[in-house]
Amino acid sequence: MKFKKGIIIIFTFLIIGMLSACDNKKSSMLQLNLKKGDKYRLHCINDSKFSIKVIQKDSSVEDKEDMYIDMDVDSVDKDQNVTFSYKYNSINSHFTTSKGTIDYNSKNGDNGPVDKIYKNIMAKKYTVKLNKNGKVLSIHGAGSLVDAVDNDVSLDQNMKNVLRDNLEDNFKDESMKVYIEDAMNYTNASSVKKGDSWQRKLKTNKEFSMDITSKYTLKKEHEKSLDIEENDNIVANDKGKQIDFGGTKAKVDLNGKANGNINVDKKTGLINRGEVKYDVNGAVTCLKNEDIGIINDITSPVSFTQDIIYEIVPR
Repeated sequence: MKFKKGIIIIFTFLIIGMLSACDNKKSSMLQLNLKKGDKYRLHCINDSKFSIKVIQKDSSVEDKEDMYIDMDVDSVDKDQNVTFSYKYNSINSHFTTSKGTIDYNSKNGDNGPVDKIYKNIMAKKYTVKLNKNGKVLSIHGAGSLVDAVDNDVSLDQNMKNVLRDNLEDNFKDESMKVYIEDAMNYTNASSVKKGDSWQRKLKTNKEFSMDITSKYTLKKEHEKSLDIEENDNIVANDKGKQIDFGGTKAKVDLNGKANGNINVDKKTGLINRGEVKYDVNGAVTCLKNEDIGIINDITSPVSFTQDIIYEIVPR
């Protein structure tokens, strides 16, 4: 149940930003303001834990990603659509599920099968095109990553399963596109000043469908940057409804909060530094189905926490 993952998270917050202030320097617009040839390096630390045990099956996931990504602005067209290319400079991943564990650091590669998979990721260049308000127009480059895992005969099936989960959560085009586009709704086209608040709403559709309502408040304006506070309310979209959960009919009751602080560069609209913490709790109830051996409803507690730190600097 990843609400914002790895590079997905970074591009999500990449779009928060402001153009140059108005003449009174007390109001701005939330849009990108970049030019062709700009180069940046992004550092992201994403530490998440998802815990659930259903019918003696442990589906818990621990995922810590520490990545540096080089980003280049390839073009800005007449409509202010921005095309970024990005490439991984380093990847440090600790990913644990019931299927197994991946511990990978690109700085200590051993040229083994797992190392080769990640080196292949780092060797490629990826592209995303966004309009000035953050809507994804196109994204491509990572679509074949999972195929590379499936076709590697040197990996056993268990390791393939773990790698597939990690790549799908953190690197694939489709995952990135969903989260980038979902999260662009908070960009505020109207003028804002200190004390102003605005909201965005989005849905996620990973393990569970969740509604997230985020409130942003401009807390302080500095000479070159802005401090924005984020507070999220999270609730299961499927609350009270039957869903398919791993082939079993189930009901979900989840809710949570998130809060954080973001410092935005006034000139470019990019994040200087941000930190957000998520905390979601509740339960999943697998419904009685004697055909598959569930003789009574079974309720299992669920918890999800995630701490994200990200920084963008020119290079």
